[in-house]
Amino acid sequence: TISGMYRNRFRPMTLVFAREKSEAGIHEALLARRTIALFDGYMAGEIQILSQFVKSCIKIKYMKNSCIAVTNVSDIPFHIFNEDDSYMLPERKTIMMRIPANHLWTLENCFVKEDSKLSISINELRLQ
Repeated sequence: TISGMYRNRFRPMTLVFAREKSEAGIHEALLARRTIALFDGYMAGEIQILSQFVKSCIKIKYMKNSCIAVTNVSDIPFHIFNEDDSYMLPERKTIMMRIPANHLWTLENCFVKEDSKLSISINELRLQ
């Protein structure tokens, strides 16, 4: 079966961000490129759509000693890199990390162009 081909991995899929729940709504979203391709833990999409999606998935909470608790509320893991460290943020888990000096993260598994990864500032993320 097809599911056996993707054992222990997500099947390839396209997330479509339609404004209405109808065939016409899906068609309009596809034409407007409000989509994210997802395969084997990697995502690719337009910077605005992918950025909004990631920001809705990751929550932060400021802790003592220049640390933050970072929670992934989605079913998709994120690979976070900043100038000092690299972190794996598993699906539906919380990890502790130091606040990066430049407050900027690069998401190693989120592509906005063929050779360009999504970068976001922790200041843009929602607090828990």
